Amino acid sequence: MKVTLDELRERIDFLDKALLHIIIQRLALMPLVTQIKKVKNMPIHQEDREKRIYESLENFAKEHGLNDEFLKELYRIIIAESKKLENHLLNIDDKNYEAINGHENFDELLALFQEASSRLIEFNGFMKSIDETHNNKMRQETIFDLFVYLTNCELGES
Repeated sequence: MKVTLDELRERIDFLDKALLHIIIQRLALMPLVTQIKKVKNMPIHQEDREKRIYESLENFAKEHGLNDEFLKELYRIIIAESKKLENHLLNIDDKNYEAINGHENFDELLALFQEASSRLIEFNGFMKSIDETHNNKMRQETIFDLFVYLTNCELGES
């Protein structure tokens, strides 16, 4: 069976959208990460965390025959965007942070997170490059995935 260039490009386009979906899901976690850091008086920059990420990327690259510098550069961009979003959220959501400071009611925390996630999805430029039908489907799936994740985990110390 022959594969055409158009078929390969269609597959690449599909994978590109999947990458964007994953990036959106990662960035959509930033409101909760930011809230936890704010409550725990933690700085946005976590040097030890970044060091572990880059070490993990080096190992992954070696195991899969990839260029580790490419992976590191890709993650530098992702981490920089995450930090930018954290700074943005700190500036616009101080009233929400004050509301949850010392708060242990998960349902109220989840509601605050969902509100912040909705703003993040609208704020993020990734959504502009995806057609409207796919956009709505991704938004629904992302919120659902995050809800499932959050209802199956506890807020920990790290």
